[in-house]
Amino acid sequence: RDNLKLLDGFFDEYDGLFEWMPPQAGGTGFVKFNGPLTSDELADQLLEEGILVFPSSIFDCDDNLKQYFRIGFSRKTMPASLNAFKEFVDANKSSWGCQ
Repeated sequence: RDNLKLLDGFFDEYDGLFEWMPPQAGGTGFVKFNGPLTSDELADQLLEEGILVFPSSIFDCDDNLKQYFRIGFSRKTMPASLNAFKEFVDANKSSWGCQ
């Protein structure tokens, strides 16, 4: 629950860049990236930074879902991962055309 609160705060802060769909149950959330990259491209860049998200392509989704990715949040390490994700977003958002 604590991790879910952290994610809610993160996605409120980056409201225009991401659309957060909190889960009804379980430890996985669904996110839409509104930036210029597909979820595959975003996931590749994040993986280079040691941050793992699951792009829509690994779930055999059709093209209209190519901006979506899934994140897990049930681990104790999630706050540190979220901080790394925030640093990544802050470092890249201007190149994505976002403020």
